[in-house]
Amino acid sequence: MLAVAAAAVAGLVLVLALRPESPPRDPEQLCSVFREKPHWYRDALRAGARWGTAIPELMAVMLQESSFDGGARPPRSWLWGIIPWSRPSTAAGYAQVVDATWRQYEREAGAESDRETFPHAADFVAWYLSELGEILALPGRDLRRLYLAYHEGPAGYRRGSFRNKPRLEAAAARVALRARRYRAQLEGCRDALDDMLWWRAFRGGALSVVAGLGALAMLGGWLRSRR
Repeated sequence: MLAVAAAAVAGLVLVLALRPESPPRDPEQLCSVFREKPHWYRDALRAGARWGTAIPELMAVMLQESSFDGGARPPRSWLWGIIPWSRPSTAAGYAQVVDATWRQYEREAGAESDRETFPHAADFVAWYLSELGEILALPGRDLRRLYLAYHEGPAGYRRGSFRNKPRLEAAAARVALRARRYRAQLEGCRDALDDMLWWRAFRGGALSVVAGLGALAMLGGWLRSRR
């Protein structure tokens, strides 16, 4: 009975751990986003450093794509207006990336990943923006054109498929503007965010040391009691 209960609790913990996080309360303020979710700042730092993509650019793309909702998917169509049917694409997660592009990323990154977790999604966006910049010879800060390529793919961008999509062009302009705002905001809080990360790492290390010493003390007491 205890084994069944333990398995049920473990399953519940796993489900909760895999469930996408709730979106930040103030997504238009990047400093507020990172103060609320400091692990996102750490993940964005790693992704940006790995692929050479600026944090404001990758965060602006994710906000536009999913409103920072890791469980986001395109809405289903309805059969006869009453039966939920198929989705228009396989796009999913924070980055709203389709299956084929995600598999390409996994091959490039060298590991299986999860589109609904923030660190993997951030790494994908950083990788894809860098990849598109190289393939299409677009500078990293020309985010308006990079976002058009992100949405249409390299082949679609070369064909100019976005030119008959005024909503997409307007979205690309919003992404570029938001990235500029994010950049200015981040300049004002980066030092404080770095200090916050340092303190969290120090505190976590200190707690690990204390826990380790406590475990050693308990082990020593048990060994003495066995003599």
